[in-house]
Amino acid sequence: MASLGCQGWIGKLWAETVTVESKKKIHELLLVQPQAQALTWRHVNHPTPSGGEAAIQYITVALKGQKNVGGGSKPGATGRIAAPPG
Repeated sequence: MASLGCQGWIGKLWAETVTVESKKKIHELLLVQPQAQALTWRHVNHPTPSGGEAAIQYITVALKGQKNVGGGSKPGATGRIAAPPG
């Protein structure tokens, strides 16, 4: 993940770390409802330091107290990352 430049994401809003085309998807991920019957993975692109884009699949789950937790997986990767959206 370090090669994606994710160190620079620390302290930023989730939507500030993605491409313009992915901002709407982040907004939709943050609107997840506690009573949601199905979980939906969303393909989101992050700009990389080299000028390219990195694709990450994300999902969010609603928790008690109007909080969400999100997780992501890089397509083709064996590891997963998880962090609270926001």
